[in-house]
Amino acid sequence: MDHSLEWWYIMLCLSLPVTCEYNHVLFSQSNSNEGLNSSQTLLSPGSFSLPQCAALCTEQPCCLGYLYNRDSRQCILQLRMSPRGDHSSSTVFLPDDHGLRRFRKASGCAASWIKYQDHCYYLGEKKVNWTDAKRECEERCSHLVEIGDQEESDWLASTFLFKNTCPISLFDDCTAWTGGSDVDIEGQYRWSYSNVPITFTAWNEGEPSVGLPTEAEEKDCLELFRNGKWNDRYCFYLDTFICEISLE
Repeated sequence: MDHSLEWWYIMLCLSLPVTCEYNHVLFSQSNSNEGLNSSQTLLSPGSFSLPQCAALCTEQPCCLGYLYNRDSRQCILQLRMSPRGDHSSSTVFLPDDHGLRRFRKASGCAASWIKYQDHCYYLGEKKVNWTDAKRECEERCSHLVEIGDQEESDWLASTFLFKNTCPISLFDDCTAWTGGSDVDIEGQYRWSYSNVPITFTAWNEGEPSVGLPTEAEEKDCLELFRNGKWNDRYCFYLDTFICEISLE
């Protein structure tokens, strides 16, 4: 960003009321402290311009917004807690500082995510086992998808798993991990993130593998077919995955 555009951005974003855009991400200035001290915040070391602070937020998958002090050029990111509740970087909790300007991301799905009702969904671009798929979603501050009804199951399949929408590398076998499993108790399927029993089911014909007890004991993880139906699969199988996050 050249200096003239940078100063334009700074002047625009420091006026009220305003919505600013950086790299196709919208930020709105907020005077509210609500939730600030209960959220995880990351102090970025160094001196930053306002656009540079916005750029840091757009590059951080867990970033909900940022705080900026134009006098000290301090940049502080406000982070969504991941499902695992951890981040590798150190955190700080802020004192009451009237010099800080607060900017929050406008509600909506990030790039590469697709909105359906009040959630955002993302299809992984590589095949991994179920445990690694769960971790991949957590690193995006989301969780493996949990499916509530047939309409959602069909939408996920038609949106992500048809051959014209599935990544080229996955054309031959385009299925996807969900967050369901019976890892803990055989035959009792639960969603891994919400930790609730699965009440709605959309099993493919002949699934789950209850008719084959020796296989059923090992096929503990739930995947989605492109027809919107479900299958239980060995958890070590390499599959793509669908992440889900609720819009706040």
